[in-house]
Amino acid sequence: MGTKSPIRSSTRSPSSAALTAWRRVFEIDGGYVVLTGARSGAGSAAMCRPPHRSRHLTVVARAPGAGRPLAGRVRPIAELDPARVLIYAAEDSVAAAEAAALFARALRGACRAECCVILDSLRALRHCIDCIAPGDAVLYCCDHPMEAARILHEYGATEVAEMAPPGRRAPFPAHGHASADGNRAALG
Repeated sequence: MGTKSPIRSSTRSPSSAALTAWRRVFEIDGGYVVLTGARSGAGSAAMCRPPHRSRHLTVVARAPGAGRPLAGRVRPIAELDPARVLIYAAEDSVAAAEAAALFARALRGACRAECCVILDSLRALRHCIDCIAPGDAVLYCCDHPMEAARILHEYGATEVAEMAPPGRRAPFPAHGHASADGNRAALG
């Protein structure tokens, strides 16, 4: 039969995440999850900025490594004025947990968001999916885009080209079709 194709984005491929900004948008239960690279989150954040206060924004961000400056990471998130920020650590260590806690404290001081630390990035994504409501937007700055997309497909999310205005469903499906195993193959 055919070979399995990797999940492809309607914008940019996660394989180039280290070099360029990329994002993938998924609709689930009337809300949206925007996957973006951990380093390209600020660039993708503009599309999540709520045009109307009816959209509840959650940002899921990786804590900077221990000893790294926080100021450059706090300001872009605070400018979004999110309702909630979930912070995860890139590694499982005491130093990473302490860095995440410091990041949360700095964010609480810079914006009115509810901040909490969930040390596992994929668990943070599952938590957001479980709590999503119609009209909500989740900006997920992720380290493992393929695994995150797999989890979204498990939950029944549909990839779309862009977020629809609040109160409307996304009219534009992403370019591609889902294969039997949930991977997305490009149309030729």
